[in-house]
Amino acid sequence: MIACITAAIAIPTGLCVLLAISNRELNQMVGDLKSQVAELQQSEQVTTASIAASDSSSPVSEQTSEYADGENGEEKLSISTDDWNLFLVNEQNFLPSDFTVELEKFPNTGGKQVDTRIVEPLTEMLDAMEEEGLRPVVCSAYRTIEYQTELFENYIDKRLAEGWTYEDAFYKARTRIAIPGASEHHTGLAVDIVSKTHQQLDDAQADTEEAIWLAEHCAEYGFILRYPEGKEDITGIEYESWHFRYVGEEAASYIMENEITLEEYLALAE
Repeated sequence: MIACITAAIAIPTGLCVLLAISNRELNQMVGDLKSQVAELQQSEQVTTASIAASDSSSPVSEQTSEYADGENGEEKLSISTDDWNLFLVNEQNFLPSDFTVELEKFPNTGGKQVDTRIVEPLTEMLDAMEEEGLRPVVCSAYRTIEYQTELFENYIDKRLAEGWTYEDAFYKARTRIAIPGASEHHTGLAVDIVSKTHQQLDDAQADTEEAIWLAEHCAEYGFILRYPEGKEDITGIEYESWHFRYVGEEAASYIMENEITLEEYLALAE
């Protein structure tokens, strides 16, 4: 089953309540986020065509870079920032208001959906794992803005119940859940994969056979470990051994071999 989803972006109501918080720094940050979203809504630099277009498209706003890959320059790597598989979503790049994606339900996941273009490589990767006796589970895939808001607010509520201040809970949620509108899960290109024998999203997940295999082989299928350890200052998200993002085999190979992030890879095109 395939569905076409249009995500209208706006600051979720759950975040708007933060404007009433007396802390000046927190209020300023939320105000900046609102302004950023408004600017992105009006921007013509990121369009539906640049997100959902085929590989043969050539948007006007495209940035392309070719540079030597290797000391002798024997190979060239071409980076196009408008390739659908390199679409960047984070706090500096909120989901555009006109974003669309064709979704397909992924088998044996309880109805979870991904971008229809990554179904084949994702299937091949999981099949390869199972052939080696591993038991991967896709526990999260595409998320709507509304669902992301629910997760974000629930995380804050749990921290408040533990005695945290709202400010501390909010900042922690930013690095663990991602602000609604700034999550890669909105694109349909990201999946959380855990071991069937250990389905908690915690530090121990990194030590499972499934996580170890994925870190070593995900690039062969066009995926990267999106939030690697030690790169939190770049991605804005804490290390997640379970979060994998499709970027295509060429980009994935370079990113994983050079131990960089998607942000750093795309910066090479600037």
